[in-house]
Amino acid sequence: MKQPILLILLVALCGLASCTSRSSSASLFTGMDSLLENYPDSALILLQDIDATNLSNSQQAEYALLMVQAMDKNYIPYTNDSLIMVAVDYYEGRPHKKDQQSWSYYYLGRVYEGLGDDIAATEAYLRALNIIGEKGVSKLHLYANINLGSCYYYQDLYERSMERYRKAYDIGIEIGNTSDLFYPLRAMGNVYTSLNLPDSALFYYHESLDLAEQVGDSLFAATVLSDIAQFYNMREMYNEANEYISRAIDRSPNFDHVYYYLKGDILSKLNRFDSAQYYLDKSLDMNNLYTYVASNYALYNLEKNIGNYKNAVQYADNYIVYYDSIQHQNQREEITKLMNDHALESHKKEVDARQQRFMLYYIIGFLVILSICVYAFFHIDRNKKKKLIGLQQDLMQNRSKLAQLQNKLASSTTEIEMERQENEAAQQQLQLRQKELCMRLFETSSSYKIVQEFVSAKRQKKYPKDLSEKDRLKVQQLISEIYIDFIQSQQQSFPQLSQGDVYCCVLAYMGFSNSLIGYLMGVDPNVVTQRRYRIKGKMDESTFNLIFSSSSTLK
Repeated sequence: MKQPILLILLVALCGLASCTSRSSSASLFTGMDSLLENYPDSALILLQDIDATNLSNSQQAEYALLMVQAMDKNYIPYTNDSLIMVAVDYYEGRPHKKDQQSWSYYYLGRVYEGLGDDIAATEAYLRALNIIGEKGVSKLHLYANINLGSCYYYQDLYERSMERYRKAYDIGIEIGNTSDLFYPLRAMGNVYTSLNLPDSALFYYHESLDLAEQVGDSLFAATVLSDIAQFYNMREMYNEANEYISRAIDRSPNFDHVYYYLKGDILSKLNRFDSAQYYLDKSLDMNNLYTYVASNYALYNLEKNIGNYKNAVQYADNYIVYYDSIQHQNQREEITKLMNDHALESHKKEVDARQQRFMLYYIIGFLVILSICVYAFFHIDRNKKKKLIGLQQDLMQNRSKLAQLQNKLASSTTEIEMERQENEAAQQQLQLRQKELCMRLFETSSSYKIVQEFVSAKRQKKYPKDLSEKDRLKVQQLISEIYIDFIQSQQQSFPQLSQGDVYCCVLAYMGFSNSLIGYLMGVDPNVVTQRRYRIKGKMDESTFNLIFSSSSTLK
């Protein structure tokens, strides 16, 4: 009772879907996957009532994928690949939708397989697996490997076919759904039959039969029972074949016409002509052209063997007429296949051209971004060099003015004491300016980062990283070049100072603490304190205070 109610609700939803906007169509797709899984016929009715022309491009792609899936589950034959190509083309250019892209290629393979093009179907299945990766475990991995095995099997590539079926079986084991194992087990039995390995074939047939019995699926059981019957029939073991085809007919929920034909054929070989005729006549009632032709041929031989030549001629006429129809149908299918091959080749060329254009755009974009980065780098570097040159020019001008004032002070006398004092004051200002410029010049260098990292580590109460001898010499050389005037002045005024004493004075003059001075000189801060006392005895008190009074600004 529940299923008719559900169908009524679905029909009502279909009516609403045809009148709603694009957003309502999107909401309708939300539950379509579960509906396709449980009620594929109802899902097909619902999808057929949707007007796809009113959907957006993304919704049209989703609709096409769902519609082909519904047709596949309802065993509706395909006439062309135009519908599934809507989904394939849309998702091809959207690598972030890998799931939909891989499923679209899987159903493209199903379409080509239904059209009889096993080669194109194989390419589509391999493309689907390439998108999601061969080593994954999912329903798509399972189905794609099973269908690839079938394509290889129909192309007589039995080793490749067996490899795919085994892989599908392993994936089914990992997924844990017992019913998914039936298809690869039965298919491996078919492959071993084609390879003329009867023991292996029977083993897998019985494995699949046990599995069908375990899950309680009568259709699965009837199918594999028919396979076993055909297996014995091909080896002329007619009693065993008759036993299994009888079990297949008993278990089949829909009395497949193939079973009746096989039953009649086996009974005919057992010389049980009345029973054989009964089953062959029943197979004639089924709506399948191939079975109808085979049944007429079997009845022709049966009637001929028992001497009913009039009936034999009638069955022979039927066989000839319908066999010609099969030949014409095969010709039409061959023409259709050629047309599909041409359409596929055209599509491949279009895809290749699109990929080449995309690669060209990608290269052009990369070159443009690279050019912008190179330009930005040189622009920043040029500005930095301009700033450095400006500071150096200011320092040189200050040095020139200071030298001029020093020369003027040297030639002054006590008679112009006021002017000398003014010059001394100006000299002090210039010395302070020079000190500031030297410090700013040092701060623009890469070596100043070492000082910043030391200060930051001290503030965070962390131990600063060790300074290599190469970096220590680099900092000393840079400071010696920037503070050359100060160094020469101290060496001239106090020749008893060693080179290490002068370097310690420069660092103190720059405002560095004992711990930072020790870090830059590679000694303990206590050693710096002891050196300060020795330096104090080598110079006058005013100069010492001037130098070391600044040693506190950088902790």
